[in-house]
Amino acid sequence: MRLEAMTPEQYEAKYGDTEYWRIVAQAVLRRENLTASELTRYKYGYNILFALGGGKVLKLFPPFCQEDYRKEEAVLVNLAPGFTGVEVPRLLHTGSYYGWPYIIMSRLPGELVNDNLGSLSAAEKLRLAADLGLLIRAVHSQPADRFQAVDIGWAAFLQRQYVNCLEHHKQSGLKPSLLDHLPAYLAEEYLDYTPAPVLLTGEYTPFNLLLSREDGMRRLSGLVDFADCFLGDGDYDLLGPIAFMFYPEPETVRVFLEGYGYTAAHLTGRLRRKLMIYLLLHRYSDISFYLTKSEKAGQAATLTELAEIFFPF
Repeated sequence: MRLEAMTPEQYEAKYGDTEYWRIVAQAVLRRENLTASELTRYKYGYNILFALGGGKVLKLFPPFCQEDYRKEEAVLVNLAPGFTGVEVPRLLHTGSYYGWPYIIMSRLPGELVNDNLGSLSAAEKLRLAADLGLLIRAVHSQPADRFQAVDIGWAAFLQRQYVNCLEHHKQSGLKPSLLDHLPAYLAEEYLDYTPAPVLLTGEYTPFNLLLSREDGMRRLSGLVDFADCFLGDGDYDLLGPIAFMFYPEPETVRVFLEGYGYTAAHLTGRLRRKLMIYLLLHRYSDISFYLTKSEKAGQAATLTELAEIFFPF
């Protein structure tokens, strides 16, 4: 199989062949005059990721993911160093190997939240919620004009998601009572088509966040993966943390939103409706999966009921 001609279907079939990708990674590193030993494959992510010796990471993008590469490079180049207490990778090398763009960046210390979430103490989880709210606020405070290269057109994006929403949730297996309620619930008056744009990752999930120990407590220490970044309404970035990590715990959701900067005056029924609609419109929305986290959510008959469970303020 020629690397430069690999199709998405062939890539998916070959994805799990770590030895094959190790050979490719070694060739890339020789091209960069870097040591090609100590390669350890990461188990998460769509792109090919290897930890390297010397505190580095290689991220290899298929040719049909050029846009992901372009976004990640643009964000890593333009994030201001030290803009927050949480570390982000430093861009070290970029290039292309047989049409496969790659990035070599610094490797951050810590462990994925995904591998630790179930074992966090109550205090650690509340600390994570507060720190993540602060982190997202810090990212959103970055000047948007630095990131014009990742602008996909927020208004057009929202409109596409709106038009395709019903079919998306049919395909994802949303239960009939919620699916029936969907057209009436999607009121465009709640959408902000012209927000003050901020840098969105849309991906503040347990797979992109790192924890390290500090004074005996696991704390948020790193943020990785910027391939899905674009510009838009900051509220869109609040969905992943709540849906994947903090609901159905009202106090944890509240602490997260307070960390982001929202006060009791912000936490209104209108904001809840807006967040629920954004959750329905999210590129990777999977309401059926979120329902598995809560028996009460699984029993909700309408999206209004579900919104009160997802966003309990």
